[in-house]
Amino acid sequence: MVKGLRCVLPALRAWRLCRAVAHKEWLQLRQDRLTLALLVGVPLAQILLFGFAISLAPQHWPAVWVAVPTAVATPNAPADPELDARLTQAMRQHFRGGGLLALQPEPLGAQEAEQAMQRGDVRLVLHWPASPSTFVRAGQALPLRLEADFSDPWAQAVVAQLGDSVSLGLARAAHQPPQDLAMNWQGLAVSLQVQGRYPLPRQDGAYMMPALSGVILTLTLTLMAALCVVREQERGTWDALRTTPLTAGHIVVGKLWPYLLLGLGQYALLQVLAWALFGTPWASAALWALALVFMLGQLGLGLCLSLVARQQLQAVQLGIFFYLPSLLLSGFMFPLHAMPAWAQTLAQLLPLTHFLRAMRAELFRQAEPAVVLSLGWPVLLFALGVLWASWAGYRRRMA
Repeated sequence: MVKGLRCVLPALRAWRLCRAVAHKEWLQLRQDRLTLALLVGVPLAQILLFGFAISLAPQHWPAVWVAVPTAVATPNAPADPELDARLTQAMRQHFRGGGLLALQPEPLGAQEAEQAMQRGDVRLVLHWPASPSTFVRAGQALPLRLEADFSDPWAQAVVAQLGDSVSLGLARAAHQPPQDLAMNWQGLAVSLQVQGRYPLPRQDGAYMMPALSGVILTLTLTLMAALCVVREQERGTWDALRTTPLTAGHIVVGKLWPYLLLGLGQYALLQVLAWALFGTPWASAALWALALVFMLGQLGLGLCLSLVARQQLQAVQLGIFFYLPSLLLSGFMFPLHAMPAWAQTLAQLLPLTHFLRAMRAELFRQAEPAVVLSLGWPVLLFALGVLWASWAGYRRRMA
């Protein structure tokens, strides 16, 4: 009996001590509301993004169509405007049905469609004859040409899904006009020609490495800028800075300067590796300027996070909280066009979305520097906004 008590009493004492420490830790955790919010918010954000925003099936692919003038109309088969309208309507209904393509209702000019594809606004351009009735009455196949942006790896899967059902789908849709149309067909002959534009290099790394540079800069620069101030607060050196004649502008510029140089070196290293290992084209001066603005925006975001975080752990958690949407919604891993409307709206607020879009337009679609800079204006707007917010926050804290 005595031996049993000697074994139980130390265990009970250890249990009470552990429970007291756990109770104290729980009280501290309850007071740390930011950490509790992040512990709940990060898993919730992952569930929402992976469950509702991410879709692996290609859908809602941006597409436009161009009305190609008929070169020669045979005398025995003149154009029929009414039949032209019906066939064109059948074509639009077929390609917009099923949700695979988001085909614009009105045609674009050939040059406008080319510019839209180069900017990345559309992925498919459908060339449709302006007078399809000429070919139908002459018993000829309808010439249909699809231009696909093959700089997008998902575009080939979309073209494969379209090619199998073009002829049958158009025939079914064209049978919907009234019965007074004296046409006797079992199917509508279509001559489909697929033209791939801007083919990617054979190695997948040539496509992934430039985009990976934007993802790496997003994570590293944001965390470094967020930690640099919180670290000083924990060490007590922040109070020493407040006694100096430094202003908020001095602190923001001084904090960002070394990390900006590190970011430029990191981006240059990634460019060299992508070019040497995978043959990725070298970035132009316009893309380097946009990358510089992008880095300033990520550093400014990190300084804004440091105004909220009180510990380095909180700064890391906040950085990851902003990093996850950038990784999942920017188009780096999953097609942006397949996401629901609310996710696409959220993606437009992320600077990485526009940086990747401008980068791919130049490196893989040979866009001009003016086009690259025009695609990057949201990055500049974001950078100005977070830099001003960080300056205003530190000005208030220094007061």
